[in-house]
Amino acid sequence: MAGTKFFDVAVIGVDPAGLLAAGRLARKGCRVLVIGQGGGRDFYRLEEREVPASVGWLPPRGHSPWLDELLSELNLEDAVRPLGEPARPALQLITPAERLDLAAEEEAREAELRRAFASDGERLRGALQRLLVLDRDFRAALGEQEELPPASFWSRLLLRRRQKNHPAALPPAEEFPFALRMLLWGNDFLSRLPPASRTPGLEAHLAAAQLGGLRLVERLRTHLLTALEKLGVDCREKAVVEHIRFDGRRVCEIHLLSDSGQYPVGAVLFNLPIGACTKLLPLHRRHRRFASLAESVRPAQSIFGIDLVVPQHSLPLGLGSLALVVPPNSPEGREGLLRVQLSMFDAKANRVRVNLSRLVPTLERARGNEYLGTVQKQMLEAAAWLIPFLSEHQLARSSPYWTSLAPAEDPASPWEIDSVIETEHEIFPGGAVLPVRTMYKNVFFSGPEVLPGMGVGGAALAARQAARAVGETVGHRQLL
Repeated sequence: MAGTKFFDVAVIGVDPAGLLAAGRLARKGCRVLVIGQGGGRDFYRLEEREVPASVGWLPPRGHSPWLDELLSELNLEDAVRPLGEPARPALQLITPAERLDLAAEEEAREAELRRAFASDGERLRGALQRLLVLDRDFRAALGEQEELPPASFWSRLLLRRRQKNHPAALPPAEEFPFALRMLLWGNDFLSRLPPASRTPGLEAHLAAAQLGGLRLVERLRTHLLTALEKLGVDCREKAVVEHIRFDGRRVCEIHLLSDSGQYPVGAVLFNLPIGACTKLLPLHRRHRRFASLAESVRPAQSIFGIDLVVPQHSLPLGLGSLALVVPPNSPEGREGLLRVQLSMFDAKANRVRVNLSRLVPTLERARGNEYLGTVQKQMLEAAAWLIPFLSEHQLARSSPYWTSLAPAEDPASPWEIDSVIETEHEIFPGGAVLPVRTMYKNVFFSGPEVLPGMGVGGAALAARQAARAVGETVGHRQLL
């Protein structure tokens, strides 16, 4: 049925940043409408089961205090029910020559380094300690910054000055043998920035998250939407915006295609990639700054993933829930890195879901099966080297993508796609690219280009800034 109910803020899109901001706004008394804009599905069907289409990782508790704070506000994380269990060991690094089990506990990690590298273990332990110190300083700098990402000239100037007064540097590459360089390569799966755009502090921050034990969370978006509904947020996952009406430089009304509703709003939070946001604006409202941003911030890479289901007994003894693997005859450097994630598929039948993923250039991915078929073959060969069971059972090596039973009207792919941003803009500490504030007085932005360098932790920082800015506009001063 068509509606005319007034909302303080409408959140368009279901990226984590906007959903976290919606939770904070609802907690403070705002009337919030969440519009899915076609992005509600995050699972596919396999053997009549709903299998998450992507496997997400939250940083360990305490690593991103701003994220812990927002999850607590949504009652998603407390002492009784932690959201996700940490990987144990925290991270495995596997090459044809060695295997490292890096535990979250410092004592166990040091013992593993001494075992693997003998006399060099102490030097390598020192290099890891420098990474952790750099991460600590990086988080302290973020905590001192009132506005992240920086939106004004003065806030950018302050950040540059602070960065100049506290220069940071990663340990020299020669202090890291090949296996430990893999730790920094693994940052590519957490950050949405190409390596050349990252600051040393950001690199250390992402590496510290892996060393602390990332937490596997399947269908994070669904968890967030459920929590918002419990807070009284009007969540319409299948709704689509048909038209946005402006009054001068302010949005005053949103028209939905699903119910022909016309909803007056006090503010709008665009929670989509900048290119999609531009298309939502009427032609005469598509400011050239929006168009230029959409042109200069592009997806450069995607995470290509394959799901397999295997018996638990077929896994090699000691294989952890998260491993970075460089198989034999793989390309040198980051291009040859394979990420392996394990999660339970059917506890009664003792079957495990194995998610394989690696980075591929987005332009190459557009070639379809011509390119992806070759990539899939390489990944399966690497997986068979790690899990010999796969070389003996060809059926287990076929990707569920080809046999998934997703409804025809809304096919969801088990291929995990996560854009890595290529940008001409200056990168600020924390991986900030685009600001939350826009040229319109009551329109704000929390899409993936705001703080793309920090994963879900960056989404939480963007959410805090967006909630603050919206609060200033709609009059909820307790959000400041």
